[in-house]
Amino acid sequence: SKDTAGTLTLNKDSITSDDKTVQIDKTTATITKAGTYILTGTLTDGQIIVDAENKGDVKLVLNDAVINCSSSAPIYIKSGNTVITLADGTEKSVSDGEEYIYEKEDDDEPNAAIFAKDDLTFNGSGSLTVTGNYNHAIQSKDDLKFVAGTFDILTNGTGQNMTQNSDSAKALKSYVELTVAGGKFTINSCDDALHSNQNVTIENGTFTITSSDDGVNAAGGNDDPAGRDNGMTRPDGNMGDRGGDMGGSGSDMGGYGGGMDNRGGDMGDRGGGMAGEDQGASLTINGGTLNDTITQIQ
Repeated sequence: SKDTAGTLTLNKDSITSDDKTVQIDKTTATITKAGTYILTGTLTDGQIIVDAENKGDVKLVLNDAVINCSSSAPIYIKSGNTVITLADGTEKSVSDGEEYIYEKEDDDEPNAAIFAKDDLTFNGSGSLTVTGNYNHAIQSKDDLKFVAGTFDILTNGTGQNMTQNSDSAKALKSYVELTVAGGKFTINSCDDALHSNQNVTIENGTFTITSSDDGVNAAGGNDDPAGRDNGMTRPDGNMGDRGGDMGGSGSDMGGYGGGMDNRGGDMGDRGGGMAGEDQGASLTINGGTLNDTITQIQ
């Protein structure tokens, strides 16, 4: 309810709020307690910080909000589980700069345009464009959840501008569990499209993937940025490598030739099979449509 929610008005080079618990220092607003806060307007170079410990959820409603920060994360959740709601019929954007300034020399957080140390959930039917110029677009150190929605993800350039370097450029990456329950995904990735260091589970959804490395990768494995195994088996389970097959824990599924019978080897024959190390991870696909195209980067 708007009657019980606090408001933060972004005035390009300043922030005002009707909630006295919100601490404002020029272009930085710090939310210190649980509750609902509606953000409206444009912040040219500033930051929204959530530092509410574990005293309940903080709900940020983005309502035609444009938030930019040139030297850090525009939305930085230091503590407190947070829900970001995308108001219906509104467009919003969050973007950061190419270089971050940290308080201490050895600091490395935040490192994403939207960065959270606790649970972070996105919901609502509005649209949100997040541009991560420094490193990640969205990162959570705990659970990261998206409720419904449609996703269009681009990493590290596209087409002729696609570049490959030593940095990770994965589209969706989890250090533990990556689960997709549904949705429509268009992914143009300069690295793995869906990647987990442990398990990947896809329950449903539609995926159109252009990837220069694996389409779907479970158990981590080789993060070689060149991303070309040429059919050789790695100690991971992945989908979308050239010359792959469905042969065991170290196998690929799908492949440059396509499907389970591709020319790179089928069911444990040429180009891979069961030679990989069993890391105990799994790749589970229970439904959906997957269109996977491998783009070779010169």
